[in-house]
Amino acid sequence: MAKIRINRQKDYKEQLKLYLNLSKSLNAKTKKLLRKTARKAEQEYLKYNDMYYFFLEDFANDFYKILSSHYRSVITTTSKRLIKQRETKQTEDEDIDIIVAAYIADVTANKVADISQTTRNQIKQAIKIGIAEGLSIPEISKKIRTNRSFAPYRATMIARTETHSAMNYANHEISGKLGFSKPVKSWGSALDDRTRTWHRAMNGTTVGRDEMFKVMTPIAGGGFIERRMNYTGDMNGGALNVINCRCFMLNHDADDEII
Repeated sequence: MAKIRINRQKDYKEQLKLYLNLSKSLNAKTKKLLRKTARKAEQEYLKYNDMYYFFLEDFANDFYKILSSHYRSVITTTSKRLIKQRETKQTEDEDIDIIVAAYIADVTANKVADISQTTRNQIKQAIKIGIAEGLSIPEISKKIRTNRSFAPYRATMIARTETHSAMNYANHEISGKLGFSKPVKSWGSALDDRTRTWHRAMNGTTVGRDEMFKVMTPIAGGGFIERRMNYTGDMNGGALNVINCRCFMLNHDADDEII
């Protein structure tokens, strides 16, 4: 593969812009679904004077479809961006389809289950507090509908985190199809006031494509633990490394000119 010249800062800004644009769609759809789910949860408690979480079954089915479609769009768009950057025709649409299918199979069901369980736990807590405070059924039902599980900021957090992870996964996977002679990946951070200090320290770190980033992550009570991540946004890094993260990878050949 021909070596190219890449402006590191320009590449980061392009990826950040793409991330913000792609996350808007999921944000809007998630907010709408959470509003609908909040109403269903409220009605369920009013109807049964108890909570059986029937509303979560509908949420899980609807959100699975939304996430699957979003992952497909994000991975396809991100992959084609890197292919265009390398000016290569070596990859086929079939390569992207395989990457999409693998991510949807590995991630979607578990992600929906995790979000559903968090919602269940938060609603349980709200009901418990409402009963302890001596609130009426209608009052507890209202607390359920206005619970933080259904807040707009949660939809935004989900949309940004899921878009970010899928983008970086796509970058990593499609880079393996581009025919690099010396494939490497470099960590890029925003380097602003919102950047995690330990992600700031990772900025510019370069490893082989098949190697792991070693991210020294703070732990409760002080100290650090090494988290190994295959790519920025890799869920193996844990919540502290992925939620609302804006770091991106630069996948390139070791012989490329990086400025």
